[in-house]
Amino acid sequence: MTIKPIRWVGAAREEIQSLPDDARKEAGFALWTLQQGAQPSDFKPMSIVGKGVEEIRIRTGNAYRIFYIARFEEAIYVLHAFQKKTQKTAKKKYRNWTKTLPTVVTKSLKFKRTQTMSENLITQAADNIFLDLGFSAEEAENLLIRSQLILALQNQIKARNWTIEQTAQHLQQSTDRIQALTQGKIEKFSVDTLIAMLDRVGMTVKIEICPKVA
Repeated sequence: MTIKPIRWVGAAREEIQSLPDDARKEAGFALWTLQQGAQPSDFKPMSIVGKGVEEIRIRTGNAYRIFYIARFEEAIYVLHAFQKKTQKTAKKKYRNWTKTLPTVVTKSLKFKRTQTMSENLITQAADNIFLDLGFSAEEAENLLIRSQLILALQNQIKARNWTIEQTAQHLQQSTDRIQALTQGKIEKFSVDTLIAMLDRVGMTVKIEICPKVA
């Protein structure tokens, strides 16, 4: 399966890097899920901004939002990340940053630009998205493995049409834990726990070890 690359627009990567640790982990899982061609567990179209623009919604102790465009064939463009402090974000805030977006991603946007960001301010993300979010190489690798295990579990739950309660019974977890699993709260689950849960749905995990790409 081809993994769709992520491209950071302007300061989007730095904006996500500034988020708290738990929010960055959830952001990484959501973006990695997009790369697999699936939808994040909590997202919505942002037609107020433009055609094709969507937002990832992250809820930890606070609320965070990530704007992106996934409709282009060549890449997912991550546009903007911020902490949401009010129930409704003003249109003026959208105008402030859409004015400086590069031409390649403004095909979708409603607001007219008064200045242009240089196209070279679009940067390609690392193969492991968690590296770009400020995690060490060791932790980024662990988070990537956990992401793969969580998405596999989510797919198994969907394929069986299990409710939260049924899933909790089959996986021998509390309903709160299963709710966290379906929401991609990656920080709440270890590799060992996820492997055990996959075993309970009749799945086995195979490990592939290979040299790092230089």
